[in-house]
Amino acid sequence: MEKFTPNEATPRSKDPLVKSGPETPTLNAVPPRKDPLFESIMDHFELHYTRGGQAYVTHKQDDRGEIIPLQSKKFSQLLHHHLYIHTGKVPQRSVVNGMVQLMEIKALEGRKVSVCTRIGSVGDSIYTDSAGEYGQHVKMSPETVEIVPARGSAAKFLSRPGSLPLVNPDLQGDLSRLFQFLNVEDPDHQKLVIAWLVMSLNPSGPYPILTVQGEQGTGKSCLCRFLRDLVDPAEPYLENFPRTEHELLISARHGHILAYDNISGVNDSMSDALCRISTGSGLRIRKLYTDIDEVRLSAKKPILLNGIADLFSRQDVCDRSITVRMARISPADRVPERELNQRWEQEKPGILGGLYRAVAMALRNLDGVQLDSYPRMADFARFIVAAEPALPWAAGDFLQAYERNRQAIIDDAIEADPVASAITRLLDYYPAGWRSSPSDLLAILNQIVSDDIRHLRTWPKMANQLSAKLNRCVTFLRARNIVIDSGHKVAGQRVISVQRLVPPQPVLSGSASTLALDNQPIPVQSIPVQAQVPADGPQPEQPDTCWQYPSDDVQA
Repeated sequence: MEKFTPNEATPRSKDPLVKSGPETPTLNAVPPRKDPLFESIMDHFELHYTRGGQAYVTHKQDDRGEIIPLQSKKFSQLLHHHLYIHTGKVPQRSVVNGMVQLMEIKALEGRKVSVCTRIGSVGDSIYTDSAGEYGQHVKMSPETVEIVPARGSAAKFLSRPGSLPLVNPDLQGDLSRLFQFLNVEDPDHQKLVIAWLVMSLNPSGPYPILTVQGEQGTGKSCLCRFLRDLVDPAEPYLENFPRTEHELLISARHGHILAYDNISGVNDSMSDALCRISTGSGLRIRKLYTDIDEVRLSAKKPILLNGIADLFSRQDVCDRSITVRMARISPADRVPERELNQRWEQEKPGILGGLYRAVAMALRNLDGVQLDSYPRMADFARFIVAAEPALPWAAGDFLQAYERNRQAIIDDAIEADPVASAITRLLDYYPAGWRSSPSDLLAILNQIVSDDIRHLRTWPKMANQLSAKLNRCVTFLRARNIVIDSGHKVAGQRVISVQRLVPPQPVLSGSASTLALDNQPIPVQSIPVQAQVPADGPQPEQPDTCWQYPSDDVQA
């Protein structure tokens, strides 16, 4: 019989009442041996992790303060480089993979952060990543606007392929200099373009969808390129419109502004997707090469579109939109593109500086803004009202311009919707209203509209189709004091009533009841871009969160 010899470190108990046997060894009884190479490599990096457990790393010698995913080709190349410098040999794949795995474990001991793309917020301050050669962030707070070194900054930004650096802003500049590049005659539309720009620098959103319309040669693409150049320059500046919501979300995960060029129309499915992106949306898909794992794609981003015709007729997307119409450029006013670009490069630093001061003003005054009534994009309206002391128009002008634009969008949507347009014509024939079954209502509408309308694919052919169409346009019609009630039954048969109410006195949405606004100028502080925080010097206190919707827990 084989004799069992107990471990000397864990002898058998001498108590006869205690049953002896092999004991479980104590964990960490022997401290792990340190790897000098690993310790030397870690002198160059700082580890972080997100709320979802994703590991990131920053290169201590990188003045740009860029944060890099640990499981990325870019970090793998960087690690290969440092291993080659330390050993003088090309590292084996097993060595690299082992170090990455160990870093993933040790990342949980690092600082918890959120990863931002171009725009982020920490505490009550908003940061934007200039992504320039010297590595600097622009910090907008309720007290000041300042340029700070990226190394040691509280905000952590992820670089993206195609991302371009922002110009160094002139913090004493004038935002009104943007008007000369708009080619927009309507003063309301000029204000709304600037309002969209200001809101695009708010990381929390929600964001109105800016739609630029105009005939060929009005400069739609040029205007959209200038707007993106101020906030989130990237190549290409304008892209083709994606075909699916999945492609739209992927694009949103890798940029701050979604800019699409020459759109001829948007179907219902993509209209829904744009609505969700402007106010916050998510999509769950199966992770590749797995059966049960999921990847969450979520985004809330500013959207910029341009096209010749009206792009939307759906009520939900129109409620989230701003429509700006470009003016026709006469031959006498047309200038070569090269000359226009030169003027833009000269004026851009001052325009950008004025934009940053407006955002800081909004942060200062936001808590003091209270409106009597709020429009559909309430947070957008409130943020712009808070910024008005630093904007190139009088207080209260924005709310009026925004309301008039929304009313114009409603008129265009009713005109573009054959059912909604037919309902308004019905009440012209029957001022007292109409009350009948859905079938009878469809029959009378067929008599009102022309043959061309009846043969449209979108025109309802059956009573149930009419009910669905009415549900789509009921909100627009209510804005024109037309009420549709389809919830009653008479003798067991559903009855639809259409009635025009007496229009009330016009009251602009969002009139201010409390405005505790501070209109004093925002002070600015500028640190020379060459100034850097010493690697071994005192580091500023860093909050544990950099807020941006959504959290970057999962890489798309």
